[in-house]
Amino acid sequence: MASPEYDPTGYHVAVDPHTDRLVGLCRMWRNPDRPSLGLLGVVDGHRNGRVAWELLRSTLASAAGWGSETFDLHTARPGLQRHVERIGATVSGGFTRYVGD
Repeated sequence: MASPEYDPTGYHVAVDPHTDRLVGLCRMWRNPDRPSLGLLGVVDGHRNGRVAWELLRSTLASAAGWGSETFDLHTARPGLQRHVERIGATVSGGFTRYVGD
């Protein structure tokens, strides 16, 4: 967390309202050229897509305030690729790039 790429506004967590347990985390790196998704993880039992999707959406919304119009996402997970492509991400070679509003 001491790196220059760390920005607390790029870290979002999901909490189960019934148990108060942490169930997910999304982290964006604030890189000099453009932000990139560093981590999107959800614990077993909450992987129906809704928790991950909301974490990604809220984290991207916060990172949009950093001034970049694009965000990099590198993933081998087809489900995540489909989700971000539905909201306008473009695939370039091995890269998926989301252009924010």
